[in-house]
Amino acid sequence: MRWMTAMLLGLLLALPVAAAETVTPKGSAFGLVPPEGFVPAERFTGFQDPDRGASMLFMELPAAAYEQLVPGLSDQDLAGKGITVAGREAFAVAGGEGQLLVGTQREGAAVMDKWMLVFRAPAFTGMVSVSVPQGVEPPLAADAVRAALASIVVGEATAAERIAALPFAVSETDDLKLAGILAGSAAMFTPDGQMTGGKRPFVVVAASLGEVPIVTERQALATSAVQTIAGFGAIAVDGVDEVLLAGSPAIRVRAHGIDQRSGVPVDIVQWLVFAEKGYIRIVGMGDAASFATDEPRIVTLAETVKLR
Repeated sequence: MRWMTAMLLGLLLALPVAAAETVTPKGSAFGLVPPEGFVPAERFTGFQDPDRGASMLFMELPAAAYEQLVPGLSDQDLAGKGITVAGREAFAVAGGEGQLLVGTQREGAAVMDKWMLVFRAPAFTGMVSVSVPQGVEPPLAADAVRAALASIVVGEATAAERIAALPFAVSETDDLKLAGILAGSAAMFTPDGQMTGGKRPFVVVAASLGEVPIVTERQALATSAVQTIAGFGAIAVDGVDEVLLAGSPAIRVRAHGIDQRSGVPVDIVQWLVFAEKGYIRIVGMGDAASFATDEPRIVTLAETVKLR
Protein backbone atom coordinates (compact mmCIF):
# COMPACT_ATOMS: atom_id res chain seq x y z
CA MET A 1 0.00 0.00 0.00
CA ARG A 2 3.02 2.35 0.05
CA TRP A 3 2.26 3.57 -3.45
CA MET A 4 -1.32 4.48 -2.50
CA THR A 5 -0.23 6.24 0.68
CA ALA A 6 2.42 8.27 -1.17
CA MET A 7 0.02 9.22 -3.93
CA LEU A 8 -2.68 10.32 -1.56
CA LEU A 9 -0.19 12.32 0.48
CA GLY A 10 1.04 13.93 -2.76
CA LEU A 11 -2.40 14.90 -3.81
CA LEU A 12 -5.80 19.14 0.75
CA LEU A 13 -18.19 26.95 6.80
CA ALA A 14 -19.21 25.89 9.97
CA LEU A 15 -20.23 27.94 13.01
CA PRO A 16 -18.27 27.93 16.28
CA VAL A 17 -19.57 25.45 18.82
CA ALA A 18 -19.13 24.97 22.50
CA ALA A 19 -15.79 23.40 23.34
CA ALA A 20 -17.52 20.87 25.60
CA GLU A 21 -19.00 19.05 22.60
CA THR A 22 -17.50 16.58 20.18
CA VAL A 23 -17.36 18.19 16.74
CA THR A 24 -16.83 16.39 13.44
CA PRO A 25 -15.50 18.81 10.80
CA LYS A 26 -17.04 18.87 7.36
CA GLY A 27 -15.89 15.93 5.26
CA SER A 28 -14.22 14.07 8.12
CA ALA A 29 -14.80 10.51 9.32
CA PHE A 30 -13.75 11.46 12.86
CA GLY A 31 -14.16 14.31 15.30
CA LEU A 32 -12.96 15.55 18.68
CA VAL A 33 -13.58 18.12 21.41
CA PRO A 34 -11.57 21.13 20.14
CA PRO A 35 -9.51 23.29 22.50
CA GLU A 36 -11.04 26.60 23.52
CA GLY A 37 -10.79 29.12 20.68
CA PHE A 38 -10.74 26.51 17.90
CA VAL A 39 -13.59 26.44 15.38
CA PRO A 40 -14.18 24.27 12.28
CA ALA A 41 -11.92 25.48 9.45
CA GLU A 42 -13.28 26.93 6.24
CA ARG A 43 -10.53 25.95 3.78
CA PHE A 44 -9.43 22.53 5.05
CA THR A 45 -10.77 19.63 7.10
CA GLY A 46 -10.04 20.28 10.75
CA PHE A 47 -10.07 23.26 13.12
CA GLN A 48 -8.44 26.67 13.31
CA ASP A 49 -7.93 29.34 15.94
CA PRO A 50 -7.87 32.62 13.98
CA ASP A 51 -6.69 34.68 16.95
CA ARG A 52 -3.66 32.47 17.58
CA GLY A 53 -3.02 31.57 13.93
CA ALA A 54 -3.18 27.91 15.00
CA SER A 55 -4.55 24.92 13.10
CA MET A 56 -5.53 21.26 13.52
CA LEU A 57 -5.46 19.47 10.14
CA PHE A 58 -7.31 16.14 9.79
CA MET A 59 -6.32 13.49 7.26
CA GLU A 60 -7.47 9.97 6.40
CA LEU A 61 -5.27 7.35 4.76
CA PRO A 62 -5.74 3.67 3.88
CA ALA A 63 -5.97 1.36 6.89
CA ALA A 64 -2.71 -0.35 5.89
CA ALA A 65 -0.87 2.99 5.90
CA TYR A 66 -0.41 2.86 9.68
CA GLU A 67 2.32 0.22 9.48
CA GLN A 68 4.20 2.24 6.87
CA LEU A 69 3.56 5.73 8.17
CA VAL A 70 4.70 5.34 11.77
CA PRO A 71 8.21 4.07 10.92
CA GLY A 72 8.42 6.67 8.14
CA LEU A 73 8.01 9.53 10.61
CA SER A 74 11.62 9.28 11.69
CA ASP A 75 13.50 12.19 13.22
CA GLN A 76 15.66 12.38 10.10
CA ASP A 77 12.74 12.38 7.64
CA LEU A 78 10.87 15.02 9.63
CA ALA A 79 13.98 17.18 9.94
CA GLY A 80 13.88 17.48 6.16
CA LYS A 81 10.48 19.16 6.55
CA GLY A 82 11.75 21.58 9.17
CA ILE A 83 10.34 19.56 12.09
CA THR A 84 12.45 18.87 15.19
CA VAL A 85 11.06 16.00 17.27
CA ALA A 86 11.33 16.48 21.04
CA GLY A 87 9.48 13.31 22.01
CA ARG A 88 7.24 10.49 20.84
CA GLU A 89 4.94 8.12 22.70
CA ALA A 90 2.16 5.58 22.36
CA PHE A 91 -1.16 7.43 22.40
CA ALA A 92 -4.23 5.22 22.03
CA VAL A 93 -7.42 6.91 20.79
CA ALA A 94 -10.79 5.89 19.38
CA GLY A 95 -10.36 2.35 20.65
CA GLY A 96 -7.19 1.78 18.65
CA GLU A 97 -3.46 2.27 18.96
CA GLY A 98 -1.72 5.50 18.05
CA GLN A 99 1.60 7.33 18.06
CA LEU A 100 2.03 10.96 19.13
CA LEU A 101 5.03 13.08 18.11
CA VAL A 102 5.74 16.39 19.81
CA GLY A 103 8.24 19.02 18.67
CA THR A 104 8.62 22.24 16.74
CA GLN A 105 8.51 23.23 13.08
CA ARG A 106 10.21 26.18 11.46
CA GLU A 107 8.16 27.95 8.78
CA GLY A 108 10.29 30.77 7.41
CA ALA A 109 11.08 33.08 10.32
CA ALA A 110 8.30 31.62 12.50
CA VAL A 111 8.63 28.67 14.87
CA MET A 112 5.55 26.54 15.50
CA ASP A 113 4.85 24.16 18.37
CA LYS A 114 3.90 20.90 16.68
CA TRP A 115 1.91 17.79 17.58
CA MET A 116 1.41 14.95 15.08
CA LEU A 117 -0.90 12.05 15.94
CA VAL A 118 -1.29 8.92 13.81
CA PHE A 119 -3.93 6.41 14.91
CA ARG A 120 -5.71 3.27 13.78
CA ALA A 121 -9.42 3.31 13.06
CA PRO A 122 -11.45 0.30 11.86
CA ALA A 123 -11.58 1.43 8.22
CA PHE A 124 -8.72 3.93 7.88
CA THR A 125 -5.57 5.43 9.37
CA GLY A 126 -6.22 8.84 10.89
CA MET A 127 -3.73 11.66 11.23
CA VAL A 128 -4.01 15.00 13.04
CA SER A 129 -1.35 17.69 12.64
CA VAL A 130 -1.51 20.56 15.14
CA SER A 131 0.50 23.78 14.62
CA VAL A 132 0.60 26.68 17.07
CA PRO A 133 2.92 29.71 16.64
CA GLN A 134 5.23 30.16 19.59
CA GLY A 135 4.70 33.28 21.68
CA VAL A 136 1.00 33.72 20.88
CA GLU A 137 -1.38 35.18 23.44
CA PRO A 138 -3.18 33.67 25.14
CA PRO A 139 -0.83 30.66 25.13
CA LEU A 140 -2.24 27.23 24.26
CA ALA A 141 -1.38 24.68 26.95
CA ALA A 142 0.05 21.38 25.80
CA ASP A 143 -2.43 19.63 28.10
CA ALA A 144 -5.29 21.22 26.17
CA VAL A 145 -3.96 19.79 22.90
CA ARG A 146 -3.47 16.35 24.43
CA ALA A 147 -6.99 16.40 25.87
CA ALA A 148 -8.43 17.27 22.47
CA LEU A 149 -6.52 14.47 20.76
CA ALA A 150 -7.56 11.99 23.45
CA SER A 151 -11.22 12.87 22.77
CA ILE A 152 -11.19 11.65 19.15
CA VAL A 153 -14.22 9.60 18.12
CA VAL A 154 -14.88 7.97 14.77
CA GLY A 155 -18.03 9.38 13.20
CA GLU A 156 -20.73 7.91 11.00
CA ALA A 157 -21.20 10.51 8.26
CA THR A 158 -22.74 9.16 5.07
CA ALA A 159 -20.87 9.22 1.77
CA ALA A 160 -23.24 11.92 0.50
CA GLU A 161 -22.58 14.10 3.56
CA ARG A 162 -18.82 13.74 3.19
CA ILE A 163 -18.89 14.46 -0.54
CA ALA A 164 -21.03 17.56 0.11
CA ALA A 165 -18.16 19.02 2.18
CA LEU A 166 -15.65 18.82 -0.68
CA PRO A 167 -14.73 21.91 -2.74
CA PHE A 168 -16.02 20.09 -5.81
CA ALA A 169 -19.18 18.18 -6.68
CA VAL A 170 -18.80 14.51 -7.57
CA SER A 171 -21.14 11.53 -7.59
CA GLU A 172 -20.60 7.87 -6.83
CA THR A 173 -21.50 5.51 -9.67
CA ASP A 174 -22.66 1.91 -9.79
CA ASP A 175 -19.04 0.83 -10.32
CA LEU A 176 -17.07 3.27 -8.16
CA LYS A 177 -17.89 4.14 -4.54
CA LEU A 178 -16.38 6.67 -2.15
CA ALA A 179 -13.47 5.03 -0.32
CA GLY A 180 -12.04 7.98 1.58
CA ILE A 181 -11.37 11.71 1.79
CA LEU A 182 -7.98 13.32 2.35
CA ALA A 183 -7.68 16.70 4.10
CA GLY A 184 -11.05 17.84 2.82
CA SER A 185 -9.85 18.49 -0.74
CA ALA A 186 -9.39 15.05 -2.33
CA ALA A 187 -11.51 11.92 -2.63
CA MET A 188 -10.79 8.34 -3.67
CA PHE A 189 -13.26 5.98 -5.34
CA THR A 190 -12.87 2.20 -5.66
CA PRO A 191 -15.14 -0.64 -6.78
CA ASP A 192 -15.90 -1.75 -3.21
CA GLY A 193 -15.67 1.63 -1.50
CA GLN A 194 -12.61 0.54 0.51
CA MET A 195 -9.13 2.06 0.58
CA THR A 196 -7.56 -1.31 1.35
CA GLY A 197 -6.41 -4.02 -1.01
CA GLY A 198 -5.18 -1.88 -3.88
CA LYS A 199 -8.12 -2.89 -6.05
CA ARG A 200 -8.44 -1.33 -9.49
CA PRO A 201 -9.88 0.49 -11.24
CA PHE A 202 -9.80 3.46 -8.90
CA VAL A 203 -10.21 7.20 -9.27
CA VAL A 204 -8.71 10.03 -7.18
CA VAL A 205 -10.17 13.52 -7.48
CA ALA A 206 -8.34 16.51 -5.96
CA ALA A 207 -8.98 20.25 -6.04
CA SER A 208 -6.31 22.92 -6.47
CA LEU A 209 -7.81 26.31 -5.64
CA GLY A 210 -6.14 29.58 -6.46
CA GLU A 211 -4.42 31.01 -9.51
CA VAL A 212 -5.19 29.19 -12.75
CA PRO A 213 -2.18 28.53 -15.03
CA ILE A 214 -2.22 30.31 -18.37
CA VAL A 215 -3.34 28.28 -21.36
CA THR A 216 0.15 27.76 -22.78
CA GLU A 217 1.36 26.20 -19.51
CA ARG A 218 -1.47 23.75 -18.94
CA GLN A 219 -0.22 20.82 -21.01
CA ALA A 220 3.20 20.99 -19.35
CA LEU A 221 1.54 21.06 -15.93
CA ALA A 222 -0.63 18.06 -16.76
CA THR A 223 2.30 16.05 -18.10
CA SER A 224 4.43 16.82 -15.07
CA ALA A 225 1.58 15.95 -12.69
CA VAL A 226 0.97 12.48 -14.10
CA GLN A 227 4.67 11.65 -13.79
CA THR A 228 4.60 12.41 -10.05
CA ILE A 229 2.28 9.48 -9.26
CA ALA A 230 4.28 7.33 -6.86
CA GLY A 231 4.58 3.56 -6.83
CA PHE A 232 4.44 2.90 -10.58
CA GLY A 233 8.02 3.31 -11.69
CA ALA A 234 8.96 5.73 -14.44
CA ILE A 235 5.53 6.56 -15.86
CA ALA A 236 5.55 6.88 -19.65
CA VAL A 237 3.22 9.42 -21.27
CA ASP A 238 1.37 8.06 -24.31
CA GLY A 239 -0.49 11.21 -25.34
CA VAL A 240 -1.72 14.64 -24.28
CA ASP A 241 -4.72 16.42 -25.75
CA GLU A 242 -7.25 19.16 -25.06
CA VAL A 243 -10.79 17.91 -24.46
CA LEU A 244 -14.10 18.90 -22.95
CA LEU A 245 -15.10 16.97 -19.86
CA ALA A 246 -18.73 17.51 -18.90
CA GLY A 247 -18.60 20.76 -20.88
CA SER A 248 -15.49 22.15 -19.16
CA PRO A 249 -12.08 22.63 -20.85
CA ALA A 250 -9.57 20.01 -19.73
CA ILE A 251 -6.16 18.59 -20.53
CA ARG A 252 -6.21 14.79 -20.81
CA VAL A 253 -3.07 12.73 -20.40
CA ARG A 254 -2.84 9.01 -21.18
CA ALA A 255 0.08 7.12 -19.66
CA HIS A 256 1.24 3.72 -18.43
CA GLY A 257 3.48 2.28 -15.76
CA ILE A 258 4.19 -0.80 -13.65
CA ASP A 259 2.73 -1.42 -10.21
CA GLN A 260 5.95 -1.81 -8.22
CA ARG A 261 4.15 -3.92 -5.61
CA SER A 262 2.85 -6.60 -7.96
CA GLY A 263 4.66 -6.04 -11.25
CA VAL A 264 1.29 -5.65 -13.02
CA PRO A 265 1.22 -3.19 -15.96
CA VAL A 266 -1.28 -0.36 -15.45
CA ASP A 267 -2.85 2.23 -17.70
CA ILE A 268 -3.57 5.75 -16.47
CA VAL A 269 -5.86 8.53 -17.63
CA GLN A 270 -5.66 11.95 -16.01
CA TRP A 271 -7.63 15.13 -16.57
CA LEU A 272 -6.90 18.63 -15.35
CA VAL A 273 -10.23 20.47 -15.49
CA PHE A 274 -9.94 24.25 -15.36
CA ALA A 275 -12.35 26.81 -13.91
CA GLU A 276 -12.17 30.47 -12.91
CA LYS A 277 -10.95 29.87 -9.34
CA GLY A 278 -8.71 26.83 -9.77
CA TYR A 279 -8.64 23.40 -11.32
CA ILE A 280 -9.50 19.81 -10.50
CA ARG A 281 -7.16 16.88 -11.05
CA ILE A 282 -8.82 13.53 -11.81
CA VAL A 283 -6.64 10.41 -11.97
CA GLY A 284 -8.08 7.08 -13.06
CA MET A 285 -6.07 3.88 -13.10
CA GLY A 286 -6.70 0.26 -14.08
CA ASP A 287 -4.84 -2.88 -15.03
CA ALA A 288 -3.63 -2.66 -18.62
CA ALA A 289 -5.26 -6.01 -19.46
CA SER A 290 -8.75 -4.75 -18.56
CA PHE A 291 -8.44 -1.02 -19.17
CA ALA A 292 -10.64 -1.07 -22.27
CA THR A 293 -13.49 -2.09 -19.95
CA ASP A 294 -12.42 0.03 -16.98
CA GLU A 295 -11.92 3.35 -18.76
CA PRO A 296 -15.62 3.96 -19.58
CA ARG A 297 -16.41 3.45 -15.86
CA ILE A 298 -13.71 5.97 -14.94
CA VAL A 299 -15.04 8.47 -17.49
CA THR A 300 -18.58 8.11 -16.14
CA LEU A 301 -17.43 9.23 -12.69
CA ALA A 302 -15.10 11.92 -14.07
CA GLU A 303 -17.99 13.53 -15.94
CA THR A 304 -19.80 14.17 -12.63
CA VAL A 305 -16.95 16.35 -11.26
CA LYS A 306 -17.24 20.14 -11.09
CA LEU A 307 -15.74 22.86 -8.85
CA ARG A 308 -18.40 24.33 -6.55
